[in-house]
Amino acid sequence: MNLVADIGNTRAKIGVFDDENLIANVAIEKDSDTKALETFLQPFGDVQQIIISSVGNKETGISSLYPDVPIIELTSKTPLPIELSYDTPATLGADRIAIAVGANNRFRNENVLVVDVGTCITFDFIGNKNEYGGGSISPGKDLRFKALNNYTEKLPLIKAEIPLAQVELQGKSTHKSILTGVMRGIFNEVLGLIGQYIEQTPDIKIVLTGGDYPYFEKGLIGSFQSKKNLIFADPYLALVGLNVILNFNANR
Repeated sequence: MNLVADIGNTRAKIGVFDDENLIANVAIEKDSDTKALETFLQPFGDVQQIIISSVGNKETGISSLYPDVPIIELTSKTPLPIELSYDTPATLGADRIAIAVGANNRFRNENVLVVDVGTCITFDFIGNKNEYGGGSISPGKDLRFKALNNYTEKLPLIKAEIPLAQVELQGKSTHKSILTGVMRGIFNEVLGLIGQYIEQTPDIKIVLTGGDYPYFEKGLIGSFQSKKNLIFADPYLALVGLNVILNFNANR
């Protein structure tokens, strides 16, 4: 049994795999105590190997719960089933590596674009020769809302908990105007970049993931009806990628 942990900027996503099958998972707020983690992991005492991907140095408590189980801390130096064609691999986030491997596992020997909509919005391209080719990083919705509040005198801090379809095109209050600017701005940014990737690589597969992708999923899928460029949504892509990397290293 494998235990994988994807520790992001705001949440830790934990998964338990039996071979290639995800049998249990949970998302825990990054700053919460370890009680929720302990409760989730209690039934899984027979974990044989662990892999952790972290964007920072936050301690999850997993190592103390499984002191005798070998742990891989994912970095760009970890042996991978894909090649990293990246100028500065040491700066490449472990989370981006994990989703790239997950996407490659799902679409082996195909061109894939992963759009991860979370704290940041990342685009990651994996070519049909199983090679990671880079991408882009921009602020996610909460960072944009915070920036408008932090760098202006009067704009309020707001949150978006509604899907794009419910966001008006013409905001008729300051609150709604911010909501429109951020949410529809993100949608058109993502839509435009996907379009550019399709122009460059017409047969590309597109995968949506990340904590905030459900806000934009319906609108994006509706914008690409071609079977060739059908958008797939996979909330567990990073966990799957981590499990693939863990098994890859175990079988070396």
